[in-house]
Amino acid sequence: MKSDAIDASRLTPESRHEADSSLPPRHHKRTSLKDFIAMTCPLCHIANLVTISMSVNQRQLELHSCGRCETRWWKADGDQVGLGTVLNAARKTA
Repeated sequence: MKSDAIDASRLTPESRHEADSSLPPRHHKRTSLKDFIAMTCPLCHIANLVTISMSVNQRQLELHSCGRCETRWWKADGDQVGLGTVLNAARKTA
């Protein structure tokens, strides 16, 4: 007799989330294992980071902040940039 139960041991974190209909849909999916592993602070090398993503003037901006040493850096469209680049992008939308 075939069971309709889900074998939880075979679920990935993504499929666990999708199987639980009470959870909101995920909008950000990692594109590779490198995206998951590479996010460490360039100064203290800890992975305790806060990342804020936003779209400004058709550019994808990300602010990364280390919870340990408080180092902050920006990325624009995947490339590390200075604060001046971010401010210029923001000025163009104002």
